[in-house]
Amino acid sequence: TQRAFILLYNDAELVNEWETWEITYTAVQRFETKEVPYGQTSIVALPVLCDRAYSSDPNVTAIAQRDCIVLKAKPAKEGVSIFHVQAARGQQMERLVVAIPCVLPTPSYQDFVDITYAQSGAPIYRMLTFTNAEPRQKVFRVFTNYRAHIRVTPEQFALAPMEQKKLR
Repeated sequence: TQRAFILLYNDAELVNEWETWEITYTAVQRFETKEVPYGQTSIVALPVLCDRAYSSDPNVTAIAQRDCIVLKAKPAKEGVSIFHVQAARGQQMERLVVAIPCVLPTPSYQDFVDITYAQSGAPIYRMLTFTNAEPRQKVFRVFTNYRAHIRVTPEQFALAPMEQKKLR
């Protein structure tokens, strides 16, 4: 850990000290992970030996294992999430900086809805057809990155093989 001071003056002659800033910096390990799809829980392993691990991001759970830290990440926004992970081994604590880039998934279905400016303030109701193409029953969960604007009910439903269901 190192300390640095920055002195700010409010005159060109450096006579009248205005503020003094103290900056403390610590060397940390930085990890940048692979891209994680938005809305999907992903597992990321960091090669760090520790007994206990804690994440500063509420959307990331840190689990200490024998030879690594396993992160269960479910990003809440698109872009790069940067957070700290505290790794404890015995009485020593190490802080890691982790950057997880979050990307939107490639769409398998696209729809474009044209509305007038007057319609933009009112709800727009659309029927969406879901089909289970699997040979067995499957449970679907709906997740969106625009919860304030898009709502599908029910959010969880089951479909038999080749069954279709229209949801609103």
